[in-house]
Amino acid sequence: MRDQERIGGPRHGMRITAARYFEPRYDRRYDRHRDLPRLLPLLTEDLETPTIDAHRQLMSLLKRALRSERLRANQRHWTYDPARHAALARATRIENAALRRRCERTGMDHRP
Repeated sequence: MRDQERIGGPRHGMRITAARYFEPRYDRRYDRHRDLPRLLPLLTEDLETPTIDAHRQLMSLLKRALRSERLRANQRHWTYDPARHAALARATRIENAALRRRCERTGMDHRP
């Protein structure tokens, strides 16, 4: 019950705050070298992003794959995979946060 907060008193029941879902503890299991090759056709050396531009290119690949998966979902295509969609959304969110932190440390703009 530590992860949940009681909001509104006894008659309103239990509600979970939205901030709980955005805590970094849920992202600890993400491993770029394990998860990204399952989602994108990448080589091992493509997973390394020594520069911010390389990280932005990786983000554009992730966003493109997520966009195409959403399109399959909207079209109710038989190749749509909800697990892949969730994994792509999670990887995109985590990598975007990492890129944002990296840009803030160097003083660059996050947006291309």
